[in-house]
Amino acid sequence: MIIGVGIDALEISRMARELAQDGRGFTEGLFLPEEIARGECAPQPAACFASLFAAKEALIKALSITRVDTAIYREMEVRPGPEGVRLSGRALFAARKRRVTSIRLSCVETGGLAVAAAILEA
Repeated sequence: MIIGVGIDALEISRMARELAQDGRGFTEGLFLPEEIARGECAPQPAACFASLFAAKEALIKALSITRVDTAIYREMEVRPGPEGVRLSGRALFAARKRRVTSIRLSCVETGGLAVAAAILEA
């Protein structure tokens, strides 16, 4: 049964500006080391980081997390492949509270946007 849905979109150019302004400080505040390494090695780093951020925002919405600070972004690891998402801290607590058994996450980069959708099942 679907118990939560979240969708987010982010302009890739906006992420490119953030990365140009603060670079490493910006990424370290929002992403885990594995995500940073993946983004930095990507052919288009801004697009990769925009997709990661949109995915985390979609997860926050699907989990109905209302107290959002930069730490919450580091409590969600977006992973490639069937593993998909690994949660910790408040994000994991929110998922357990809602009895989430499965998280489906889809990301796409198109038309200058990174778009992500998260679906929670119980």
